[in-house]
Amino acid sequence: MLRCTSRSIVVLVVLAAVSVLTTGVALAKSKFFIQGAELTKQADGSWAGPGTLDGVRGKLTITGTIDLVSNEEPHTIHFRWKAGKRVVAGCSVNEILQRPHGVMLWEGDGRITTTSRMERKYQGLHVHLTGPTKSDDLTHAKISVSSYTRSSSSPAVNC
Repeated sequence: MLRCTSRSIVVLVVLAAVSVLTTGVALAKSKFFIQGAELTKQADGSWAGPGTLDGVRGKLTITGTIDLVSNEEPHTIHFRWKAGKRVVAGCSVNEILQRPHGVMLWEGDGRITTTSRMERKYQGLHVHLTGPTKSDDLTHAKISVSSYTRSSSSPAVNC
């Protein structure tokens, strides 16, 4: 009787471990992160450049008012990552913060509003858009967009 109980416990522990691992993998897949996309200011005022999501290299484009010179109110900007048929798009209420050593930091919270079928797991996620532009090179920025869990006390982003 004791051996049967021990085996049953071992089987339950193994099943629980497998369940935790598969759940962890599913949760990890919903983490959205475009890290350090190298963007260049375009003639039309947008910013565009290569960015990687889930190991897939695509193009990240940001449109809207990006005023690196004056320190005005936050503006709504829109971002779009595209790689073939894969698309993730959203918005962010963004501001430029002046930092020491000639760095202007893009900062904004927003959300993902549009996805292709393959990226549907990202639909509605809250995102944080951030990255530096150096004051001696106002045509380049290194931008990251990542998801986060919004706390109940933080205000909702309406963009």
